Amino acid sequence: MANVRCYSLHLLCAVMVLVSLASRAQEKTSLLSRQEQAIQQEQVPVPPFLQSPRILPQFPQVPGQLPRLQEGSYLFIYRTPGHLKLSDPNAFHNAAKAVRNLLREQQVSIFEDPLRGTIETSETFSMESVLKLAREAGATYLLYVQIDRPVTKWLKIQLQCYDLNGKKLWEEEVAHGGGWNSSQSLDKVTNELGKRLNRKVGGPGLPLIIIGGQGKPAEHPGGSL
Repeated sequence: MANVRCYSLHLLCAVMVLVSLASRAQEKTSLLSRQEQAIQQEQVPVPPFLQSPRILPQFPQVPGQLPRLQEGSYLFIYRTPGHLKLSDPNAFHNAAKAVRNLLREQQVSIFEDPLRGTIETSETFSMESVLKLAREAGATYLLYVQIDRPVTKWLKIQLQCYDLNGKKLWEEEVAHGGGWNSSQSLDKVTNELGKRLNRKVGGPGLPLIIIGGQGKPAEHPGGSL
C-alpha cells in the first residue's frame, strides 16, 4: 500500500513539472509574438513609389548636326620655288591679295581658320595637311592657289578646286608674259581669271554667300577675305 502511494506521489510531481514547463513555453511564445508585432509597428512604411518599379524620366533626344545652310571654301595660297627665285615677296603678296579681292567681288563664301586666317606661304605642305586645315575651318571645298614666276612668263596663277576627300573638281590657270616688264601682268592675269571664275560661281568650290536661304550675298560671320 505504501508503494502505491509513493508511486502516485511521484506521478503527481511529474505531471506538475510538465504543466509548469508547458506554461512557461506558452508564455515565451506569447512574448516573442508580442515582440514581433512591436517591431513591425515600429518599421517605417515603404513609400508607394518604391514599391513599384522605378521609371526614369524621358527627356527629348538631342538632335544631331543640323543641315548645313552655308557652304564655303578654304583658301590656301602657295608661292612656288620659281617665284621665290625670280620674283620678290611684294609681288607674291600683291598677287595673293588680288586673288582674295577677286573672290570677294564674286561673293564667294570663304571659311577661314579663326587662328591662322588665310595662309600665304612658300613652305611645302602635303595635300592631306591642307585638307585637314580645310576640315578644321568647317569648309566644304579647298581652293588651292599657286602663284608662280616661270622663266618665260611674268606671272602665272593656278587655282585648283578639291573636295575634302582630295578629289580635284576643276582647275584654272592663267599666265602673262608680254611686254618689257611685269607692270601689267597682275591686272591681265586677274582679269582673265575673273572671267573664267565667273562661269563657275555658285557651283562646286565657289559657293555664294547666302543670307536667309534666299540667295542674297552677304558677309559670312565665320570668315572673310
